[in-house]
Amino acid sequence: MFYSWFSSHDSICKIRNIGYDVIAMIKNPPKVLYEYHKKMMSICDIYKSNKKRRGRSRYLLSVNVGVLRFS
Repeated sequence: MFYSWFSSHDSICKIRNIGYDVIAMIKNPPKVLYEYHKKMMSICDIYKSNKKRRGRSRYLLSVNVGVLRFS
């Protein structure tokens, strides 16, 4: 689990390979896609596909995504 730092795709993959689950804020690299609802999506697309909650920051969002390791 990361505290207040944004995590990178590589860091998440290394922790998952050890066998731990990861809860983290994700960086927004332009070429990395995450599995969300069985589709590969960028962070921007994931934000766009979720409804914004009234009175909340438009940048606060909590969803489960899958991370795939590319070798």
